[in-house]
Amino acid sequence: MVDMGLCKKYRDVKSKRHIPYRSNKKLTGTPRYASINTHNGSEQGRRDDLESLGYMLMYFSRGTLPWQGLKAATKQEKYDKIGKKKLETPIDELCKDSPHEFATYLKYCSKLAFSEKPDYFFLKSLFDSLFRKQGYEYDWIYDWDDLAAHELYVQRLTSAKLRQSPSEIGLAQVREELEQVKVDRDQYKAKCADQERVIAGLTEQINRPLVAAKFVKAPSTCTTDSPIISRPLRKRGRRVLPKDENLSDE
Repeated sequence: MVDMGLCKKYRDVKSKRHIPYRSNKKLTGTPRYASINTHNGSEQGRRDDLESLGYMLMYFSRGTLPWQGLKAATKQEKYDKIGKKKLETPIDELCKDSPHEFATYLKYCSKLAFSEKPDYFFLKSLFDSLFRKQGYEYDWIYDWDDLAAHELYVQRLTSAKLRQSPSEIGLAQVREELEQVKVDRDQYKAKCADQERVIAGLTEQINRPLVAAKFVKAPSTCTTDSPIISRPLRKRGRRVLPKDENLSDE
């Protein structure tokens, strides 16, 4: 989904501090998935990657995005129309036919400051919780896996275990495996409880109304084949980082 061709480090290699915020940047990435701030000419960061991922998730969920198929005389005009349409499309409208976790995700991304560290645990918890609520279970089989080969492997493994005698398996081994299952179960329950607490604590803040923003055209040399990197629209002005702000954590 991402070929990393346009990626760059968000921290300075020497100082280890977050790269500075800049404006009037050229649009880099695929316009369909680019963040609103990218359309607005802002420097891209972690928040933009997350917003782009959100648009990709909505594309998979909906099958299309509201800013697809816009007609324009030039590429630059089309990029401007895409950015304007994104800004004019409320998140709740974009996500209206999808579980509310998708809207919560995009609202969270839209409120991140340029150098702010995203709460990845919260974001992963949103969809992990949704996964459980939808009644799914982890089988670790993905769309691209060879299902027939996987089923054959399970059959062979099961047959090999059934051929073992009780003495070969060993009662002690069975007890040890049972205890490990109990430990894993308790850890999973604790993880789920932590996720639900985090989700409940942040969802109310995220769902507060967003401050209205104005779309500003940004220069662009982007091609429609470009890989993605992105971010949401900020208030005008530049965020000044305190000199003593600690940005050593990732």
